[in-house]
Amino acid sequence: MQDEQQPPETWNVSDSEVEKNSFDRNNAPIIKDASGSITINYYTGQKAFPACDLDAVKDGNASNSVACGDKSNDNKVIQNRKKLNDLRTQKRDLEIKLERVESEINRIKLALKNETNPSLTSLLHWLSGRKHLSEKYGNIVLRGFQNLKQEAEAEGNLDDFYFQIEHYLELIYLSFSKDKKLFLQEPGIPPTFADFYTYEHASQEIYKEVFRVLKENIPQDNVEHSLRNKLEDHFDELLKRLQAYF
Repeated sequence: MQDEQQPPETWNVSDSEVEKNSFDRNNAPIIKDASGSITINYYTGQKAFPACDLDAVKDGNASNSVACGDKSNDNKVIQNRKKLNDLRTQKRDLEIKLERVESEINRIKLALKNETNPSLTSLLHWLSGRKHLSEKYGNIVLRGFQNLKQEAEAEGNLDDFYFQIEHYLELIYLSFSKDKKLFLQEPGIPPTFADFYTYEHASQEIYKEVFRVLKENIPQDNVEHSLRNKLEDHFDELLKRLQAYF
């Protein structure tokens, strides 16, 4: 049987005097040398605690699950919180951009009020109801993607789909009203419901379907056939740009 481990000897040194200091009930001796510096040595006669919460160890509360345990769960929580904060920041930035686009749309509507023909006015009025359109037809399309819808609802992100469709309708409004597809080249907001890194049941088809339904519901009364075809072409162009994200 091995001899019990003995604590190390400790000496107090002060000027020319030397005094031996011993451990008493595992209390730490205080060592002070001639320069006045103080060293505290802890000794318990046991193996040192693994890397952990020092305060918890000193308080006698160290345990594998709390003070000294695997920190992977804590790291995961920190990473998730950081990801959530980043997403909230991105959402705020997008909302600011959306307000700017809204302002530009209102400016264009005023400028075109007395310059457009009745057919174009009718189509622009329809597009200006983008929030209603995105929620009405977006909800209809989601019925065919129940797994994706339930997953998004569980994450609290279902409104993101309507927000994306609303933004895409704004881009189409700008491009169609100015007859410039330049506004469609950079959609700005990625179609996250087609991203398998975001949703297990992600689908590219959901965006194709919502664009198809929107085109089918473009107003026909008092609308020139050529203008209707032109608007459909803007939908197709934007969908083609979105497919770069798929």
